[in-house]
Amino acid sequence: MMTKIGPQNRTTLPQSGCQDEMLISEDYKQLAERCMRLASECSDPDGAEALRALALDYLARAGGPTGRDRALSWE
Repeated sequence: MMTKIGPQNRTTLPQSGCQDEMLISEDYKQLAERCMRLASECSDPDGAEALRALALDYLARAGGPTGRDRALSWE
C-alpha cells in the first residue's frame, strides 16, 4: 500500500524573511543526503529509485554555479 504525500508531509527550509533567497551548495547537499537516507528506508523500489534520482539532481545543483538554472528531474 502506498502512502500519499500531502502538504502535511513536506518539510521547508528555514526562511529569514526574504522570499527570493537562493539555495546554496550546502543546502542542496543536505537535501541530497535526506533523499538518500529516505531512499535507503523506502520499501517501494520505484519510490526509492525516484528519491535516488532526486538526490543526484540535488548533487548536480550543488556543483553548479548557481543551481537555479537546473531543472528538477521527476522522471
